[in-house]
Amino acid sequence: MRHHNVGWVERTVRILLGLPTATAYFYVRHFSHPWSYAFLIVGLALIMTAASGWCPIHRLLGTSTAKKPIDLTPEPQETP
Repeated sequence: MRHHNVGWVERTVRILLGLPTATAYFYVRHFSHPWSYAFLIVGLALIMTAASGWCPIHRLLGTSTAKKPIDLTPEPQETP
């Protein structure tokens, strides 16, 4: 099981950037621009990492923008 390393703010930003970037592919490809596939790949990568909540680049760098889960297990009580 993979742990989420992309927080909700970053996920929102990734979607807001990924949708227009992926959509730009359909406009740029009509001009036979060699970068048209780059728009599609980058846009889809942003959308996929936002949807999954996991980013391989964060994993490589050892970073995370996701909050750590709260540990709700009770502390053991000391008995006198």
